This record gives sequence, structure tokens and C-alpha cells, in this order.
Amino acid sequence: MNQNGLPPGNYRLCVRVVNSDGTFISADDPGGCSNTFSILEAEPPYLINPSCGSNINTALANGIAFSWAPSAGALRLPLIHYV
Repeated sequence: MNQNGLPPGNYRLCVRVVNSDGTFISADDPGGCSNTFSILEAEPPYLINPSCGSNINTALANGIAFSWAPSAGALRLPLIHYV
């Protein structure tokens, strides 16, 4: 989990505050817990252009336009251009 995040599933985040003598000073479940949230496993985007196996003119390498199909189920955010 340290590098890969949480696996897909439904989760709640719960936090408790403990004072210096070890006693809890915050509310018990569900007072210190978030609403349930879901983590989904998304498919990676796939390359549309340039197509797989196509030849690329290295003289034009700085002007190649890459485009990807979005992941299924991914949020549709405003269009972003990378240069």
C-alpha cells in the first residue's frame, strides 16, 4: 500500500484523538469517521496517434502530436495540452 495506494473497494476514514495518558478524547465510531467512499480500478488510457508500429520522421520529432483515448470511467476534466 505504501506505493500502490489502496486496492479497489469501499472505505471509510476514521480518526481518533488520544491524550498523553493514552485515553481517547474524541468521539467513537461513527463520530470520527468519514462517509463511505469508493476506489475503483481504472483501465489505463491507450494511444490513438501515432498508431502502433507507425514510422515517425525524427526530423519532425518536436512536432509529433500524441493523443490518447481516456480511461473507461475516468472523470472528464477540461482538455489539457502538453507541449
